[in-house]
Amino acid sequence: MGVYGESKWAGEVELRAILGKHIIIRTAWLFGALGQSFVKTILKLAREREVLRVVDDQFGCPTWTGDLADVLIRIVGAVSSGGEDGPWGTYHYCGLGETTWCGFATEIVDLAKARIPLKTEIVTPITTAEFPTAAQRPQYSVLDCGKLERRFGILQKSWKEGLSSVVQALLTAKVERGNG
Repeated sequence: MGVYGESKWAGEVELRAILGKHIIIRTAWLFGALGQSFVKTILKLAREREVLRVVDDQFGCPTWTGDLADVLIRIVGAVSSGGEDGPWGTYHYCGLGETTWCGFATEIVDLAKARIPLKTEIVTPITTAEFPTAAQRPQYSVLDCGKLERRFGILQKSWKEGLSSVVQALLTAKVERGNG
């Protein structure tokens, strides 16, 4: 586990020590229309470059922030009506379906190309070693959301559906502002 993962784990351990009644939601690969995200970075680069080189040996499940917000609202509702024996513990939620960063980027480019012209002609897969970063990322960060489904009846939603909504929203906002 790298420094990033260790610091997250330390925060969870501290929370558990302080609060016996707690809910921790672990998620991964968040994206949305607000703030910075991988989606915005890929859209920007796809306007500027003919070839995008993207890591293809790290696997995860992209998670739309809109879906995560819905899940959190449902959990809060269940907790508020659950009494003392609430559903305390740690749960996972992420988008349904795993992919690589390259697969995620390819989907972003394909969705955008269907709506606007882009410079990018190809998304080229590369290895993690070919794209060194300051923080080491795990090779496999797919989360098992079965506990959340069993306890709350919450099913994962496809990350591709959320991505389509986000790409549409981002491209529409750009066009409306005259940056299309």
